[in-house]
Amino acid sequence: MSARALGPASLIVGGLTLVGFLIRLAAFDQSLFGDELSTYWILDGHSLGEVLSSVRSNDEITPPLYFVLGWLSLQVGPDPEWVRLPSLLAGTATIPLVYLLGLRTVGRRAATIAAALIALAPFMVYYSVEARSYAVMIALLTASTLCLLLSLDRGGVGWWLAYAGCSCGALLSHYTSVFPLAAQFAWAAWVHREALRELLLANLAVVVGFAPWIPGFVADNNSPTTSILSALQPFTPGAVRSAIEHWAVGYPYLRLSVVPGEVGLALICAGIAVAVIAVAIRLVRSRQPIAETLRRIPPPVYLVVALALATPVGEAIFSAVGTNLLGARNLNASWPGLALATAALLAAAGPIAAPACAALVVGGFAVGAATTLRSDAARPDFAGAAALIDSRAAPRDVVVDAAALTPVPLTPLDVYLPQTRPEFRLGLPRSDRPFAVGDPVPPPARQIRRSFRLAGGGAIFLVTALPGGGAETGATVREEEVRAERKRFAAMLLRELPAGFEVVRRRSFDGLVPVGVYEIEDRRSAAG
Repeated sequence: MSARALGPASLIVGGLTLVGFLIRLAAFDQSLFGDELSTYWILDGHSLGEVLSSVRSNDEITPPLYFVLGWLSLQVGPDPEWVRLPSLLAGTATIPLVYLLGLRTVGRRAATIAAALIALAPFMVYYSVEARSYAVMIALLTASTLCLLLSLDRGGVGWWLAYAGCSCGALLSHYTSVFPLAAQFAWAAWVHREALRELLLANLAVVVGFAPWIPGFVADNNSPTTSILSALQPFTPGAVRSAIEHWAVGYPYLRLSVVPGEVGLALICAGIAVAVIAVAIRLVRSRQPIAETLRRIPPPVYLVVALALATPVGEAIFSAVGTNLLGARNLNASWPGLALATAALLAAAGPIAAPACAALVVGGFAVGAATTLRSDAARPDFAGAAALIDSRAAPRDVVVDAAALTPVPLTPLDVYLPQTRPEFRLGLPRSDRPFAVGDPVPPPARQIRRSFRLAGGGAIFLVTALPGGGAETGATVREEEVRAERKRFAAMLLRELPAGFEVVRRRSFDGLVPVGVYEIEDRRSAAG
């Protein structure tokens, strides 16, 4: 097919998809981190049946679809990072899907802008290489909305089945997809009453498809992990503001001044502010009553706005009366709606202001995407730390992990370092299940003294988080407290080195949390 046949907009979206893929691919081989450890712990070395059994238990509180896809991905490649493959593919596919959805809701110009925002937004980049279900959910939600519009426009059993299948897949990826799905249903039921029968039948099919997982949903809702996460993430005005800021323009774990950075943030804010002013001026000059203006807005635009607001509003209501859900990552389900609504605002600024506003906002997100490629925005380099230890440590040398921050009995270091040496994990419980409140934690001081005894005549390799880096936890204040606690444990070990033990090397590894490896030798044997 020739470039002329494709058309300029299609070529632009194809280019954006390629750029988005390459940005995501650059982060694909970073070390597993955070909740990815839970995914890998469930999948590694287990059969598909064992995986599904584990997901249905208290080991996990999300639906099973990503774990099935992740298990299949690990059959393709042996490296731990292959568990991210479903997210990489889904996150890339969302770029053209949002464009196609935009064509049917906000017009070609806004659709192209929205595709650029999805391709470049740091938040979308991060979760497109996260071994969790968010990117798959987002792609399926976007496809679900597109199939719904095609069903309403063209009819036919095929499109309704596609809508039902994508909707069910989204629910089987993550429970927060229910908020945009509810917004879709409400909009279609109100605007297209003539298709209410087909809409109800399609959603009945969604319920039937999801029904086998209802016992798993009930167990997840009653899991003690749900309460733990709610406690880690308080529902306060400050926490909510931080979550929305990071979701809309930022990046997980990093201050906005780091990603998208002060320049990127200034460009985004300037573009949106100018667009709002330009739209307001156009409305004033039109001299139309507000009610008339609202009636003239095409119904699909209201669908886009509903998709953008559904998750933050729905989670805020749910959190106010029950368990807190409103964290930045749980807002993921509304990012396609946010991109399309933002693009529609920029395109509505007028023939002169719209291109300038779009250039500012897209440029700001491009700056943010570029900052995600820096080493201080990468996930902590535990693979590098493990490679160093494995190359230098003797079989009887001791490893002390004071950097571990994990929800399961698998640390980031464990993923990459063969567990053939004595190892102490300071501050972590001894358990073969995901950690829970009240799990006994071995006293770090006792573990440190024991590491000295075992390392007599050899070496200790201490792994710890280093000062610096741009990481912050936003609403999850407890994680920052735990990280500070681990640093204190490492300082305790270095402060209490017995006579004859000496730090002979220190190597640091960049990341949003810098990691250091201290090589400590017992010099007494060398002196003797």
